[in-house]
Amino acid sequence: MSDPITRWIPELGNSAGRSARDELDVIHWEDITVGDAAAHLSGLGGDMTTELSALDVDWESPGLPQAPAAHKVPSYPGHAGTPVCTREEFLNIFHNYRPPVYQPSQSPVHSNAGIRLVGLVVEAASNRTFEVAINDLILKPLALQHTSTGIIPGNAKNMFIPAGSADWDVGAGGMGSSTADLLSFMANILKNKIL
Repeated sequence: MSDPITRWIPELGNSAGRSARDELDVIHWEDITVGDAAAHLSGLGGDMTTELSALDVDWESPGLPQAPAAHKVPSYPGHAGTPVCTREEFLNIFHNYRPPVYQPSQSPVHSNAGIRLVGLVVEAASNRTFEVAINDLILKPLALQHTSTGIIPGNAKNMFIPAGSADWDVGAGGMGSSTADLLSFMANILKNKIL
C-alpha cells in the first residue's frame, strides 16, 4: 500500500498532469501511494473523470456555448448512453486536465478516479483482470458465493444494472454482494484471514 502508484501504473509518471500554471496545479503522481488512492487521500477530485462534455446534449439551446471537440473527454465509468473509455483513454484524461483538489496525503476527498486507479493497480500487481483477481484472491478463498464483480450472466433480470451496461463494471463500483457475504468478508478481515 505504500508503493507509489507510478510503480504499477507507469503511464502516470513524468508528463501526466504536468502542464500547469503553477505548482499547486500539478498532480504529483510520484507522491501518491496506492494506499492514498484507496483511502481517498490522493488529492484527485471526486468527479475528475466525469465530464459533462461527454454527454450528447444540446448545450446551445439554454444559452451555453458548445464545448469544443478538443475539450470533450470520454466518460468513465460512463454516463447512461455514453461509451465507457478504455484504460488508455482513462489515463489520458489526467494529461492537461483539472488540477488536484489537495496535494497527496493532506486531506480526504471522495474520488472514484482514485479507486479506479486502485483497480488498475490490482490488475498490474496480480497480472490478471480485475474480475479474475478479485475472484481468485478474495471471493474463492473466503467462499463468498453470493458476491460477484460485474453483471452475473443469467441473473441480469434480477439486477439493478441492466445486462450489457458497462457503467459500473469497474474497480470503483463494479461489485454486488449479499448481506451475509459482506458480514463474512468483514469477519475475515477482523480475523486477519485475508488482509
